[in-house]
Amino acid sequence: MKRNQSKSLMIAAAVAGSMFAGAAASDAAVLYDNTGSPRFFAPSDAPDKPLYFKVAPTNILWDDVDLNTTGQGIAPNANVTRVTFNVLQLPGDVGGTVNAFWTALVPDVARNGGAGDLTDDDPGVAHSIGGATVIPANISANVVRTNITFGDGVNTLFNTGILNQTYQANLGIFLLGLQFSNATNNQGWTVATHPDNLDVLWDDNQPITQNFSEFTYSTDSAQQPIIGTNMVKVEGSVVPEPTTLGVLGAASVGLLMRRRSRKSA
Repeated sequence: MKRNQSKSLMIAAAVAGSMFAGAAASDAAVLYDNTGSPRFFAPSDAPDKPLYFKVAPTNILWDDVDLNTTGQGIAPNANVTRVTFNVLQLPGDVGGTVNAFWTALVPDVARNGGAGDLTDDDPGVAHSIGGATVIPANISANVVRTNITFGDGVNTLFNTGILNQTYQANLGIFLLGLQFSNATNNQGWTVATHPDNLDVLWDDNQPITQNFSEFTYSTDSAQQPIIGTNMVKVEGSVVPEPTTLGVLGAASVGLLMRRRSRKSA
């Protein structure tokens, strides 16, 4: 779905380097991952000019995370054990800090975000994931892309609560967000692609004014839409609703009793 509002993206203009922060890898189940699919403005930009975006330092940029909930009942949730964001810095960027958040995607009527609050569902209360992460200054002549990781891939970092399943069958949604301290346009959240993402982002001023706007990105060099999707990887497990677990348990007991009855006969 296209938003009535769109914002222009920033284009990196040098060869991408890499730097990694956070926990070491483990065998956590991957629930969502678009880290291998950066989005470019033009084919000639690849692979060294990915798009990136950020909002004002007082605001949180939210993006939806869409999890496969097939067979998990009508109200599943997710235990998230690790989240990895990818951010980009241009040469000469002075650095700063990044704060990461998660929230539920709540019904549109549950929150009034002001004039920019359109028809999509809305971000709920922001929950901090792990405090401020320092991004060092980029003193190189290259673009630097940094993976910022929270969690160890084993222990639960947070539980999403009931996932939003109103947009598409077998997909449950929650939101992840980043807040940058740097007011310049020399850094931002790397833009990516993913087939399941909604074409909407939220520029959220909570808790200061509670106002937010729903928007998407503009078009690329071929006038094709750039779907509102940012680069992130989520690991953990989707958990069935308690009712579903109860039904499954009852079904298992019933099957066992039938088997025993047949043996007795």
